[in-house]
Amino acid sequence: MGVGETARVEVVVDVHTGGFRFRYLSLLPPGRSASYARQTNREQMLSGKPAIRMEAAVIKITGLKELQKKMDDLAKFASEMDGELARVSFDPSDPSSIETAIQAACDAVDERANSYPRNDMVQNLAEQAKESFREQILERAAAARLEADEE
Repeated sequence: MGVGETARVEVVVDVHTGGFRFRYLSLLPPGRSASYARQTNREQMLSGKPAIRMEAAVIKITGLKELQKKMDDLAKFASEMDGELARVSFDPSDPSSIETAIQAACDAVDERANSYPRNDMVQNLAEQAKESFREQILERAAAARLEADEE
């Protein structure tokens, strides 16, 4: 490899892990790696000789199809969650009645989320929705008990 030649580099990005790696293509002597190119550059820069230039010639991003599928599923799940999911009623002074209402709301969410068992984005949103419904039911029960105590 002559001084001043360009080494071609392939950059591979994985959207799932957020990681990337470099793979050096042509113009590096066989068996030589990126560390060789960096060392050669460093030595040439210290000696005043022209350095080997590196250029990103190919950028390859993996996992986009799977990410797009997950995003499409998430949008579909969100539209399924829009509107009335379930009607629940409970006795605010009866803890088992409150828990039954919470479970019914969670079951309605799970019924929709079960269509996407391998989509972690959908599952995370479903868990957030269930927690929100739980909090709302508990707040309404507490408010109803306070209202009953004031009367």
